[in-house]
Amino acid sequence: MNLQKRDHAPLSTREVVELVTLGRAPERNLREKYQKTEHWKEMTREVTGLYRTCVLCGKDRRLVVHHRHYRTLFSEDPHTDVTLLCSRCHGKHHRGMR
Repeated sequence: MNLQKRDHAPLSTREVVELVTLGRAPERNLREKYQKTEHWKEMTREVTGLYRTCVLCGKDRRLVVHHRHYRTLFSEDPHTDVTLLCSRCHGKHHRGMR
């Protein structure tokens, strides 16, 4: 598993363990580091190719890969663990969770 980030230091072992054992959304700093890993970049390409449009409204612009849960970080299944939302539906989803 390559955790190297372009122009950034890699995730530390402690950070990887924290992400994997957290089971919930990581804090912003750690989430941003995770989103810069080659693993996440590849997952984003795979999910975007799989769904192509927002699964809620069908838009094909400003798409965001969204975790349905955080129990499988670094081993996400693109069919069950993540989905593709447009930025508007993504924002609505998170505002509705509060």
